[in-house]
Amino acid sequence: MNAGKHLILLVAAILMAIPLASPTFAQNKSNAVALGVCTQAIQRKVKSDRSVSGRVQFLGNGHLKQASNAEKRVNGHGQYETGRRWVKFSYNCIYNTRSGRTSHLSVKYNSGGSGGSSASSSPSVTPGQAVGAAIGLAIAGAIIGSVSKDSGSGASDRGWWSPEAGVKCNSYQSACYKNGRFNANWTHKIYKK
Repeated sequence: MNAGKHLILLVAAILMAIPLASPTFAQNKSNAVALGVCTQAIQRKVKSDRSVSGRVQFLGNGHLKQASNAEKRVNGHGQYETGRRWVKFSYNCIYNTRSGRTSHLSVKYNSGGSGGSSASSSPSVTPGQAVGAAIGLAIAGAIIGSVSKDSGSGASDRGWWSPEAGVKCNSYQSACYKNGRFNANWTHKIYKK
């Protein structure tokens, strides 16, 4: 074989090895973004409602359900630390995939604070649950962080482009991000949503 045929075979092998973006990947990424944005909003709500200065933890990964074409319902359980004990809560949140905003935030706090003492030998969160929650939030954070990353070429094959320095928009998501965070003003300005 000559060098030209080797090059063609090499390029073909590389192209076959590159995974194509699938609807399942996009759906999983969208779910992770919804989960991450809702848990951040719920954490802020819990800290505001209860004047919490301690930790807020989410138990498990949360549950996602499609609420409409553009909305995902996220619900789950968590707990917050009061200094001497943990108080459990359940939460609900709606995440709009088009606007990137949350709505219908609700938190139901357990009465009586049945959580265990934060210093006791049997905490209300098992080590496995804590590790699982930390891994889940780390993955969600990484995916949210990757949403704003550009391939460096301006308009890339993933739909990223920049209307202004520090602002990146994604035509597939119909959303804009400023300094790595979702920006509703730019999204509305560009996509009229």
